Amino acid sequence: PDGSLQLPCKRSFPNPLSAFFKLIGLSKIFPKSKYFGKYKSRGRMKILIACEYSGIMRDAFTAKGHDVTSCDLLPTERPGKHHRGDVLELLSCIVSWDMMIAHPECTYLCSSGLHWNQRIVGRAEKTEEALKFITALWKAKIPKICIENPVGCINTRLNFMPKPQYIQPYQFGEDASKKTGLWLKGLKPLKPTKLIEGRKI
Repeated sequence: PDGSLQLPCKRSFPNPLSAFFKLIGLSKIFPKSKYFGKYKSRGRMKILIACEYSGIMRDAFTAKGHDVTSCDLLPTERPGKHHRGDVLELLSCIVSWDMMIAHPECTYLCSSGLHWNQRIVGRAEKTEEALKFITALWKAKIPKICIENPVGCINTRLNFMPKPQYIQPYQFGEDASKKTGLWLKGLKPLKPTKLIEGRKI
């Protein structure tokens, strides 16, 4: 009624058996089953947005018809499905995610701040903790993963991860520069949508 795409429009064509599985709840318990999950929406994914409390990305994917949950230590800034707590605890639950997009804290990982590790007691240890957190996210049993972070030590320390795709805001219509890495698993690299003239790639 509000003009947005309604989820039933993306649902596969139901038959009596698939509708029965939906009615008794088996399609929800086994959403990926080719037998029990036939009623589910075509192309609808269960997505986790990790380390996000703004709700912006969560709501953007929700508007596309996906089942999205954001997670952060802070409460969400706007209404929506949000888990307040440690994302690693959420990942340890028996929940089948199709995709995770993570925005981990970059304070102890980005190149602009690493020089402080030799000047401030305890800061180097926090970098190691941050790298362990990145490792845990990357090794989560989720087929599609994107981890976003600025240029830093992820690329030089975590050799088991692929080389990142580096993007700039000016490749997507924003007149700004901030080189950001995307570590991708099971996902294709982003394609620029609108290049701002005068900016260098």
